[in-house]
Amino acid sequence: MSCSFGGDPRLAFSMFANGEALVNESVSPIFTDPVHLRSSLDKFLEAVSAGEIDRRSDDWLLTGWNSFDEAGADEMKRAIRKYGGLNAGIFIAPDGIRKHRDTGVPTSYFSAADPDSVETNHCVVLIGWDDDYSRDSFGKYKPEHDGAWIALDSTDMLSDESGLMFISYDDFIQGYWTAEMCERGDYGDILHYDFCPLDALKADEHSTTAANVFTAPSDKALKAVGVTTLADDQRIEIQIFVNPDGDPDGGRTIFTQKVRSARKGYHVIELEKPAALSEGDTFSIVVTYYADSDGGERSGCAPVESEHFPDFEVSPSLKYLSEFRIAVRPGESFVKHGGKWHDLADTATAELFGKDYPIGNIGIKALLE
Repeated sequence: MSCSFGGDPRLAFSMFANGEALVNESVSPIFTDPVHLRSSLDKFLEAVSAGEIDRRSDDWLLTGWNSFDEAGADEMKRAIRKYGGLNAGIFIAPDGIRKHRDTGVPTSYFSAADPDSVETNHCVVLIGWDDDYSRDSFGKYKPEHDGAWIALDSTDMLSDESGLMFISYDDFIQGYWTAEMCERGDYGDILHYDFCPLDALKADEHSTTAANVFTAPSDKALKAVGVTTLADDQRIEIQIFVNPDGDPDGGRTIFTQKVRSARKGYHVIELEKPAALSEGDTFSIVVTYYADSDGGERSGCAPVESEHFPDFEVSPSLKYLSEFRIAVRPGESFVKHGGKWHDLADTATAELFGKDYPIGNIGIKALLE
């Protein structure tokens, strides 16, 4: 999926997974034109540098998101039943929107002769469906088949007062994701180095082992581990070591578990029993991502940040939006290659993996009580 400006759900998911709150518009006003959008971002970055924006907690914490990009209609319907809704990116064509003559509920349909030439320009949440919704209910563009998704829109510019609209099954839609949330108070500190880890790092054809090393901020207990996966049906093994000596896996093992994630995305895995930590203790979370023969090219890859947000294409005036500032510090994120651990802060590590840009942080989080 690509987009011009406005945002990407994966960015919002990452923010909420890190336990961070939204920024008030008094600090960073939101504008939709390129000139003011740039000045808004500059104002935000200045506030960050000046320490005017504290790391704040929201009322909710994201504990999982799942990608259904390759799912068929039946699987999407099951996901809606299970999760309550599917985030979806659509293309809104002004002459493709009309209000139904009887119900007044807006409908949307746009047929792209060449889908690769179209960028999604709006996000909605699919909350239901009507297999019998008539193709004649749509406006200038008539879909070939009956049936429509029932969508909840974020703005009344497109939907009716209830926020609802119908989108044809034949419409151009990309990017289906679900989100799982819990109350922020269910967990304490969230230790992490990554922001949006969607780039891939692969050590060999069978598996990739990566690790983050954290320091306990106080006497706390480690309650869960947050892991990003880049492929469906991804097998992983999680190991936790306390006070590792030298290498991330050189300490005392306190937890080992094998997990298979059905969908690529972000997953919080609870420890069977919280692991007590003393203030100043270092501990490493080591994750091995196993490659399956039919799991796709990203099966067995470790998730890392990228200097350039994947698939984020923008116009020249907004090119700066595709470049994220990543800061990898020594002793934090590691990857194993050739039987040896390599610090991702070392430029030689990027060269080892054939990268011509800095490798970002590993997408592994520690969730404390």
